[in-house]
Amino acid sequence: MSDILAEPEKVRVGCSGWSYKDWVGGFYPADLPAGEYLSFYSKFFNCVEIDSSFYRIPSPFMIEQWKRKTPEGFLFSPKLPKKITHDNKLQ
Repeated sequence: MSDILAEPEKVRVGCSGWSYKDWVGGFYPADLPAGEYLSFYSKFFNCVEIDSSFYRIPSPFMIEQWKRKTPEGFLFSPKLPKKITHDNKLQ
């Protein structure tokens, strides 16, 4: 078994994305600009799933933007692209 499973401090908690309009006024303050959602989100969670990678691979520029908006050690978990999981059936 992997050592990561034996270390409680390695447990990650997050959501499948961070830019949901219905979170505004509930999770996100109503006056928070959309460009600050990820920074705000990362104050409460230590990881996030990148759902958009299922449809297209994020650009290096976009990845760098996400990295700058989150603290060191924050984990991004990208979905495998649709081309691999569905079109090629993991082949």
